Amino acid sequence: MFPRLSNTNNIKHTSLPQAVHMNDLPRPSGYQFYRLSVALIVFMTSACLVYATEKGNTEIPVNPRTVPEYDTIAGVVMYWNPGSSSYDQIVTAVVNGIQSQATVFLQTNNTGHQQNMINTFTAHGVPMDNIVFIEVYGDRIWIRDHGPFSIYDDGELAFVGFDDLATGHADQDLPERLANYWNLNYYDFSHIIFDGGNYLVDSHNQMFATDRLYTNNPSIATEEIDNILETYMGITSIHTFSALSNDYWGHLDMQVKLLNDTTFIISTVDPWHDDYPILQDNLAILHSLEHPEDKTYQVAQIPKAQNWKTYINSLIVNDAVLVPIYNDHRDVTALSTYEALMPGKTIIGIDCNAMIGWEGAIHCITNQLPPFQAIDDQGPFTISFSVSSTGGIPLDNAVITLNGQQNTPGDYEFIDQEPGTYAFSVQHLCNATYSGEITVANENINIDVFLASVAGDANGDEVVDVLDVAAITNHFMGNVPEPFCFDNADVNNDGAIDVLDVIGTVNIFMRGGQDPFITTGTESVSRYSPDSTTRNQKKAVDAIRIIDGPDPTIGLLSFNILEQDDYVVTFICPEGQTVRKVTIPAWFTGTYDIPVDRRSMQESHYTIRITGKSRMQVLEQNIDLEQ
Repeated sequence: MFPRLSNTNNIKHTSLPQAVHMNDLPRPSGYQFYRLSVALIVFMTSACLVYATEKGNTEIPVNPRTVPEYDTIAGVVMYWNPGSSSYDQIVTAVVNGIQSQATVFLQTNNTGHQQNMINTFTAHGVPMDNIVFIEVYGDRIWIRDHGPFSIYDDGELAFVGFDDLATGHADQDLPERLANYWNLNYYDFSHIIFDGGNYLVDSHNQMFATDRLYTNNPSIATEEIDNILETYMGITSIHTFSALSNDYWGHLDMQVKLLNDTTFIISTVDPWHDDYPILQDNLAILHSLEHPEDKTYQVAQIPKAQNWKTYINSLIVNDAVLVPIYNDHRDVTALSTYEALMPGKTIIGIDCNAMIGWEGAIHCITNQLPPFQAIDDQGPFTISFSVSSTGGIPLDNAVITLNGQQNTPGDYEFIDQEPGTYAFSVQHLCNATYSGEITVANENINIDVFLASVAGDANGDEVVDVLDVAAITNHFMGNVPEPFCFDNADVNNDGAIDVLDVIGTVNIFMRGGQDPFITTGTESVSRYSPDSTTRNQKKAVDAIRIIDGPDPTIGLLSFNILEQDDYVVTFICPEGQTVRKVTIPAWFTGTYDIPVDRRSMQESHYTIRITGKSRMQVLEQNIDLEQ
């Protein structure tokens, strides 16, 4: 029994009455003819549904929802066949920009193809730290258009596939092949022409596209397309714009982009240009939008370089944004606009002059994949701290700084925080400052910080010097020095301040800060966990261990990943600083070994912290690299 869709739908539409603008320019090499007749692949409504469900999943998705590009992503799929030096520079730069944030999945046709990519990365000095080669055949670089549309189907990643406007390539079935590769549910609607470059969504299941969504499918009723988008992708409203006059494909990603739930950017050109009235009309549509949560949309305009090279075709990949640039004086304006609108993101400009003439840039050659399982809550969240001495005594009036935001002394809670990685420091008079990082994914977080006393630091300035000797001496003589940290001054821990503490402080001062009485357990530490109000989580990673590598100087940090997620392994030195981060390929399960060159590590003892994007804190363990 095939699912039946209603002839009516609840999707809302927003647009302004405009003509459809087409250009008569020849298509790029390899695409010589426009489709002779879209009607050749269109069926009656009932036949369309049977065709779609027979080729893909025969069920309707459960609670489907789309995934905005600015949401957390696990990986990016690309196809590339090296050989053009100018284009190779672009691809290697894009891959390098992505892999610090997410796994790059590169389609491979055979071992020779894979080796060619490896050789090209090496030639361009690009490390392969987070690249996975997948045995899924590829034929065409424009994977945004013919690649999968990612949705969540009952909380699990699934793919929806459509046909694309291009002809004569062997990747029309790529969404299905990728779904089979990762064993995901797949819903096929390849009788509909819907390019991925003409698809933009927010976290409220609103969709934005040019009117080519409908004009490319003249024999399919608007209501039928709307019903499919609503039933299989969860789309609740569609806002349509006019395609640009000089854009053969009519893709929205060449002119409009959504940076977050409330911020759009749109291209601009000079008033004499044919696209000027079109962009002005599309700008009016953006200004007319009403936010689902009654928030105010911000719309920024970015002038095109030379009136045709767009800066909008960028890729948001977690905390980085890859922006096409063109060695043009307007590059600075474009990059500064992104920086102003996306604080905290790393903006990476990549010269795309070698490919923009093909009517595409970074966004067109990439297709992002969200985490394998849906992150239930996208925030905002609360980050709270509990501050104690290493002896477990609560400390009041500590000063906590989170990503540059400093709370008043004693205020240990930061509310309305978005998912992301935060740097923090905890300062308290008479205790050593602790600095660290916390990653917030999908729940409130409480961090327990234990601050060590600093033996000999009687005045609480975190330096043991002659001023501390003077302060301890004054106290011993019956005076009341201010400030005075009793626990620090009591160097020998006998509960009294006397001449032995003066001698001990002098010894510490002369030894360059080394405490002669206390040799272990003096460092400040922290541990953190999901707030008690959040959901319980499965054990995702088992205990970490050090095993010998192929060389005595090389150790292998080894652990088993039991649950799929997108993990980051962080090495933290005894001083609390992050010294190394390793991103594990998305969705990996099984034993994972990280080579550690013992010669290059400054310490032998480290705290290893493993975090997952959908599970937050997974494991934290102290290890000895020399064991």
